[in-house]
Amino acid sequence: MLAALSLATGFSESPITHDRLAQVTASEKSAWFDAFQKQFAKSYDTDEERSFRRDAFVANLDLIAARNADGALGVHSVTKFADLTHEEFKARYLGYKPKKDMLFADEELDIPINASATSVDWRKSKLVTPVKDQGQCGSCWAFSATEQIETDVALATGKLLKLSPQQITSCDKVDDGCDGGNTESAYQYIKKAGGIEASSSYPYSSGTRGKTGKCQSEKSEFVATIGGFKTVSHSALSEKKMVSQIQKSPISVCVDAEAWQTYTHGIMGKSCGNELDHCVQAVGYQKEGNGKSAYWIVRNSWNTDWGVDGFIYVEAGINACGIAKDATVVTGAGLA
Repeated sequence: MLAALSLATGFSESPITHDRLAQVTASEKSAWFDAFQKQFAKSYDTDEERSFRRDAFVANLDLIAARNADGALGVHSVTKFADLTHEEFKARYLGYKPKKDMLFADEELDIPINASATSVDWRKSKLVTPVKDQGQCGSCWAFSATEQIETDVALATGKLLKLSPQQITSCDKVDDGCDGGNTESAYQYIKKAGGIEASSSYPYSSGTRGKTGKCQSEKSEFVATIGGFKTVSHSALSEKKMVSQIQKSPISVCVDAEAWQTYTHGIMGKSCGNELDHCVQAVGYQKEGNGKSAYWIVRNSWNTDWGVDGFIYVEAGINACGIAKDATVVTGAGLA
């Protein structure tokens, strides 16, 4: 009986499809919701709230089935976000807000296109910190900027620091904290402020409260500085430049992550949209054995209980998820 299966086997090993859902009764879907609650330790304050969450969960089952039916290599199933409506998910976990007047303020990198690019995985280096968790705050842009600064400081100095996304979230007044922002103005804030603190001295707190918080940075605690940033790519036509740059370093990228709410594994491709709403970091590039296809290895900021231990694979070469539309690296990075 389908309802008797655990989430671990019933959902991941047997993908949710329209045909499968057609065999499931309403009571069985409610049993799936009970199993979801248990696995992800979900609790609701009232019966009304639980009923609302169950309805959202059931609606997401149909959405999952539709996404699994598009022929893409990405696999969708029940995730920790399965009890959220589309609007709630977008408001809580996506937060990219481009500012056109400064989006490409710094020059684009002059990068030769490397046709012989090889696979690279920066997770195996000492240039990438562990997967972080932005929590219920639209601060992805601050996390993406922080991660890129960490990487470029490590490249320049040999020292990998865990830096403070909370400082950028709370202190960058050009952007809107938990209500969104973009990496370029985050970089500009750090440059103007004169540096960034370590996460140990300015820990992240917005994720649990969903509040931007007041700025409490201390210049005496700054551990890293930057000189600016450069654009790697700002269009589908220059995605090949990203392939060249990823051989040298990870890259901050902003993407369309609407469909990531239900992603569990596999390679996201054409099923992704192209309207940027989330910022992350590309930390690798993997060429398939046939040599004709490849994918990006992307680090997210939704903790390790999402995706593939906190990562997602995005098809390369087709600007999937709009990954080439806003890609940047930091310049002049160093220790304070």
